[in-house]
Amino acid sequence: MLANALYNDIQLRDIPVNIFVIDPVLGISNFQDDKVKLNKNVKEYVAFYARDERSKGFCCVIPQTATGTKTHIYPMPGRHGTLVGNASADGVSGPKTLAEPGLIVRHFAEVCLKRWGVPLNKTLNLTQADLENLHNVMASAEAKYVAMHKCSYTYFTDLDKGERYVSLGSKGVNFSAVKGTIYAPAVGLAASLKMDKGSYQDIR
Repeated sequence: MLANALYNDIQLRDIPVNIFVIDPVLGISNFQDDKVKLNKNVKEYVAFYARDERSKGFCCVIPQTATGTKTHIYPMPGRHGTLVGNASADGVSGPKTLAEPGLIVRHFAEVCLKRWGVPLNKTLNLTQADLENLHNVMASAEAKYVAMHKCSYTYFTDLDKGERYVSLGSKGVNFSAVKGTIYAPAVGLAASLKMDKGSYQDIR
């Protein structure tokens, strides 16, 4: 998650930056323009969003980006914690049963950071076959991810809204409605778990 202080610091500077973020959640009443818009100094924005999060108060933000910013957004099954490596069935505690989303997100975080010039050691270096296998496993575990909808970090859930409700800039919309030609790929958060050779090509 991109902390508010860091986010605001990036906004104030006029230096080129790239951002990789995992399910950014700003919290209740934190959807002012300076928190949901990115300036033109952001050259590339890559984000993975948790499709199955339903905790009330965990509305994630897909920021409004400037013309010229390469914007890549990807849906991933699981909850907020699942995407950063919490592989438990409820995204909080227990045996590691759903590790695939965390592995994919970590892999592409490493890919992007290296592409941006950050030296890294001990990276996953997943192959195309590895990624396809992970996607197949996630697809076969769909029922387990759907069961996460009843879980909440804040006790209350947003199940009444059906899909996860997200903030597109400062506007509330359904998860799969976030798509269009401003994103690469254009399918945005409406992408399915089916993977082909073209998947993730924009951030490799």
